Amino acid sequence: MIAQQTRIWSVGLSLMLALSLAAQSDSTDKSPHKTGFITVNKVKLHYLDWGGTGETLLFLHGMNDTPHRYDDLAPRFTNQLRVLGLTRRGHGESEMPE
Repeated sequence: MIAQQTRIWSVGLSLMLALSLAAQSDSTDKSPHKTGFITVNKVKLHYLDWGGTGETLLFLHGMNDTPHRYDDLAPRFTNQLRVLGLTRRGHGESEMPE
């Protein structure tokens, strides 16, 4: 019984991993933004700029993520605000401090 449950978990985890990798390879960045870098305290940080005018709305992502999490949401605010997303130190394309 335990061996059968182990096999089921093994197959299930393998399938989930394969589906996750397939979904990542098929995804393309369709969000209308510019990308750039800014150096702060000698650390190069990556940011996304969705544009807009007015005061700035800054999106910050959580652990092990990037501001691309907001690709669908951020453009909705560009008619009223300038919208930016900052990639935290050591995440995405931002540098890891020494």
